[in-house]
Amino acid sequence: MELLMSARTKINPLLSFHFKKQNSNFVPTFTPRVTKRVFVGPIRVMNNPKSFNSVAASVQPLEASAVGRFDNTLPSKEVLDIWRNANAVCFDVDSTVCLDEGIDELADYCEAGKAVAEWTARAMSGSIPFEEALAARLSLFNPSLSQVQDFLEKRPPRISPGIDTLVKKLKDKSTDVYLISGGFRQMINPVASILGIPLENIYANQLLFGSSGEFLGFDTKEPTSRSGGKATAVQLIRKAQGYKYMVMIGDGATDLEARQPGGSDLFICYGGVQLRERVAAKADWLLVYLDNAATSQKPTAVLLALQKYYEAWNSNVHRGIHYLSAKATDEYELARHKVANFINASSGEIVFTRNATEAINLVAYSWGLSNLKAGDEVPS
Repeated sequence: MELLMSARTKINPLLSFHFKKQNSNFVPTFTPRVTKRVFVGPIRVMNNPKSFNSVAASVQPLEASAVGRFDNTLPSKEVLDIWRNANAVCFDVDSTVCLDEGIDELADYCEAGKAVAEWTARAMSGSIPFEEALAARLSLFNPSLSQVQDFLEKRPPRISPGIDTLVKKLKDKSTDVYLISGGFRQMINPVASILGIPLENIYANQLLFGSSGEFLGFDTKEPTSRSGGKATAVQLIRKAQGYKYMVMIGDGATDLEARQPGGSDLFICYGGVQLRERVAAKADWLLVYLDNAATSQKPTAVLLALQKYYEAWNSNVHRGIHYLSAKATDEYELARHKVANFINASSGEIVFTRNATEAINLVAYSWGLSNLKAGDEVPS
């Protein structure tokens, strides 16, 4: 997710802390500059922080060999320019915003999961018309209104890690956000509520029920009920709102279809839940990971530097006078110097930490405890 957000600015993402020398390299000094009002309460460490607005779950890792076959994992300048200037971003819901395929989960709840999942795989690969697959899947279990209501209560939506942060940052930048799905409004409304997306920004299908709650079918007038429907929805949005640039993010063939004249200018394939190779190969940009808040993926330059270290001068820094230790120390300090130059600081003002959590705790327990009090405002 941080990858997408950092790409919307023209500054390379770099997490570091800027320290001034004061008897020790580990005493931080900050120049007060309030960029956003942040209320500071008692400082404490959260051992097991929980999301306040999503139910996140782990995703099965993709094989590196699968992703390595694609040449679109690094966006071109043209792709980045469109992303940075997008007026609206449209998200697919199943296997993108959410970790699951909604209709598969509902079918599983109604004890028809396996058969329906097979149809879903065929529909998302583009090998069968969407409307045919949708009707076939529903006919396998004919969900009643009470079953849908019970399902929603017992199985709340599982939001993909990082999606809530991305949506919030898009809205903070006045970028409109839409949910465009071949799933059902009854199941997508709770997702929109979690993410703070207006219900009028949902384009999805509608399950139909009789007066006794019996299943009658789905509304075939919805554009998303048929192949090409997402493209139609994007075109309708663009025509109504007059957006200059629009982006579609999803995992399936129906999402890819949205990239066409008068529709989406850009298709970003999110393969972090399901990597559909035929779709991924045609995407403008392929992403398989959105949760930099947990662990950032390592660029090739970092991996090569680590390999060189272990092969050529593996030794502790600042701990010995032999050649390997001296070489490792020189390389370590050279990295510090490069970071300092990048942020216009001196080498003595740079402190390396293992991760963002350790960096924040270092500031909180050194400078923070001594200088901050409840009600203070800090840059953020």
